[in-house]
Amino acid sequence: MDCYVLDDEKKTAVVSQRGMAAAIGLAERGNAFVRFANSRSIALHGGAQLLEKIANPFVFTWGTGGAQQPPSEVNGYDVTLLIDVCKAITKAADAGDLSPNQAHLLKQAHVIINASAKAGITGLVYTDTIPSRVRDGVWRRTSDGLAIGLSDDVGHIRTRRRSPIESRHQ
Repeated sequence: MDCYVLDDEKKTAVVSQRGMAAAIGLAERGNAFVRFANSRSIALHGGAQLLEKIANPFVFTWGTGGAQQPPSEVNGYDVTLLIDVCKAITKAADAGDLSPNQAHLLKQAHVIINASAKAGITGLVYTDTIPSRVRDGVWRRTSDGLAIGLSDDVGHIRTRRRSPIESRHQ
């Protein structure tokens, strides 16, 4: 999946239009995602706000412009839009509005929603338990042998696994 972080004030995490298509199981052609989002079933269950966001992607330039690969213009969306699209797919399926040849989209939507929920709850725990300002060199061991290092005063995290020797001696 093509992902980017924009150099804006929020450091917005973005997925390209083609990446959105690939993530939910569509062909990676440039317009497949927009065409699908504007289909009757998704438009009906995603709502006007979803369609408005899809109609107005971030447009940015990617690449250095070297001789082999000139810079290209990329259309992308805030990564959270992927969850909104997946929810619209599940609503459409619940209402019986997905066609049988779109069953793979529902399966992929469930995979994305479940994976995001797991990552989200993990992130919530880290946000809630790790102080935002700590000194370098502070390590905390977890029960599964993961050492969490709080590497600087802005809360960057580094991790490492204990070696089998460290695990036996602690």
